[in-house]
Amino acid sequence: MSLFGSVLREDFRVDSDIDVLYKFAPNHGWDLFDIVQMKEELEEIFGRKVDLVNQEGLKNPYRRYEILKTHQLIYRHEQS
Repeated sequence: MSLFGSVLREDFRVDSDIDVLYKFAPNHGWDLFDIVQMKEELEEIFGRKVDLVNQEGLKNPYRRYEILKTHQLIYRHEQS
């Protein structure tokens, strides 16, 4: 899980949302309800709106490049 966008820049404002990039391991077992719950929990933690972006869903090559170039990792689950 990574942060990207204005939260990492000087133009982050009081009313800005937080952009969160996520990527699941293969066969992760998460469904849409789990993702919605994750979004709600992150909004509660951060105290503001969260925009969740699935890394696998980044089809625009320019947007994908910019996000992957600038993102900051905040959590990685190590599989055992």
